[in-house]
Amino acid sequence: MIPLLRLCRPYYVAPMALAYALTVYYARGGDMAGYGFETFLSTAALALVIAGGYALNDVVDAEIDRRGAPHRAIAAGRVTRRAGAVWAGLLLVAGLLVSAFCRWEFPAALAVVALTLVAYDLFSKRLGVFKQLLVAALMASIYPLAFAAAGGATGRRAGSLAFFPAWLFLTAFAYEILKDLRDCRDDPA
Repeated sequence: MIPLLRLCRPYYVAPMALAYALTVYYARGGDMAGYGFETFLSTAALALVIAGGYALNDVVDAEIDRRGAPHRAIAAGRVTRRAGAVWAGLLLVAGLLVSAFCRWEFPAALAVVALTLVAYDLFSKRLGVFKQLLVAALMASIYPLAFAAAGGATGRRAGSLAFFPAWLFLTAFAYEILKDLRDCRDDPA
């Protein structure tokens, strides 16, 4: 079970899910009356989708990871590609099912994010610079997801939330470029 959990990269999933929950709180101006359980559900749904995306990424990149990240569960042979694919699919579907208990805007937005994440996993090695742009957009998607879950940005300082998605997008874009420069020796594409 531990290798399957490692496929999920909880050290990335937890901070992103918590940043999302905090953004919902901020978008609602701290007024969570009647939204606490739904925020919990939407946070769990997002965490499941992100975890599924990471697991699928390891399935798709297994051959490359054998050279560049041999410690990963599939590359090291602790999880088969088939088991990893089933696990990724279960996590993605579970996330979308959990999101169905939230206001309709959230599952709609999460479905778009999940589809984009799957497309990224399947085609990222052929996207060139668009790969880094897509990762940055996926990272910044916590903001539109939070706005969908919160029913918009209604708090007193909600207008300041316009700055943060741009900052996160640029930061994630720069990080991905630096990471891919380091990894390029192991990635023939």
